[in-house]
Amino acid sequence: MSSENINQNLNGKFREEINDALTKIKAITPASFADEIGVTLSEAKRLLTKLENEGRILLSAKSHNVKVYRLK
Repeated sequence: MSSENINQNLNGKFREEINDALTKIKAITPASFADEIGVTLSEAKRLLTKLENEGRILLSAKSHNVKVYRLK
């Protein structure tokens, strides 16, 4: 998914689905987010990075291979 597609997804009807998913998941990981909204893991990582850059979610913890986010 390109940056353009991510922006379209965040601005389109997909945004509501993303908001619902973020409120349902207690610990937001790329894998749990991908499962919840039905995208690939790499797409979920890109979307979460975008949401973090927008200030909508915060990075809570990270290891060498996984990041855990929370709602702001």
